[in-house]
Amino acid sequence: IHWFNLLQEAEVGLSWTKLKRELIGRYGGRTSGNPFEELKDLSQTGSVDEYLAEFEYISSQVSRLPEEQYLGYFIGGLRLEIRRRVRTFNPMNRLQAMRLARDVEAEVLGEGFQRGGGIRGWKSNRDWGTGQGEKSGSGSGQGPHLGKLGVGLGPTQSIP
Repeated sequence: IHWFNLLQEAEVGLSWTKLKRELIGRYGGRTSGNPFEELKDLSQTGSVDEYLAEFEYISSQVSRLPEEQYLGYFIGGLRLEIRRRVRTFNPMNRLQAMRLARDVEAEVLGEGFQRGGGIRGWKSNRDWGTGQGEKSGSGSGQGPHLGKLGVGLGPTQSIP
């Protein structure tokens, strides 16, 4: 608190931008370079949750960007197999993309829905908003309804 008091005395009309810069300089933050470059170059090397944590950390250190730019950076840094599937759902913002990336990773790791019971059947051990844990059935061939994610499948889209 003493440091903050000194800063207030030294900086008349202390803005949020200046305070944020000073806090990062004082208590850590990125020292390896420009956070805009780091955000652009960030790529997933571990789990989606690890990537998400790093993305959020770096994002917090850049000034406000258009949502489309955040979305592009986030999706572009995902591992290829996750990125392709997330793109098929056409998320409208990074929060949707983040939820989808987690769900796709769970599917890739065998924790999500799996095709079975013919070309139109599917099984899930995830609750897709129906109140049931394990289910199987047949339907449109589009797999589970992702409405709770704020994302739906278009008439020509299907789960890969």
